[in-house]
Amino acid sequence: MGLVVRRVALILASGGPFGYVPIAPGTAGSLLGLLVYWLLPRIEVLAWVEVIVLGSLVGVWASGRAEEEWGRDAHRIVIDEVVGMWASVAFLPKSLLTAGLGFFIFRFMDIIKPFPVGLSQRLPGGWGVIADDLIAGAYSGLATWGMLRLLGEI
Repeated sequence: MGLVVRRVALILASGGPFGYVPIAPGTAGSLLGLLVYWLLPRIEVLAWVEVIVLGSLVGVWASGRAEEEWGRDAHRIVIDEVVGMWASVAFLPKSLLTAGLGFFIFRFMDIIKPFPVGLSQRLPGGWGVIADDLIAGAYSGLATWGMLRLLGEI
């Protein structure tokens, strides 16, 4: 892989400096995903589907290349947390409550890895890196929706 392509892949996979945070880089990557979500204007559901699909495909490519350099699902790879975080909040009303609940529930799901989150990590290359966080993000989105519903926010 060419030097420029390699560097682009590593920058994308690590979320720039976020993957280099010495303690809890996954949490830092989730915060990056939340920051991007918050800074994006309110967009339609279909546009969020496109953002998540594109982010996932870029993530599969970048994390696959990064694994060649850093090893299997290395801690520095956080693009999966970015995309997973988007999946946990993108289809819900944009609010500080949604962002906070989505963040904490996503981190919980990403850490405990309920079925089939942990199993999906066995997929080859970047697919395994991205798949587990997308599933955790989907679980988180459903749980966040439920909490918001219970609180009367939706």
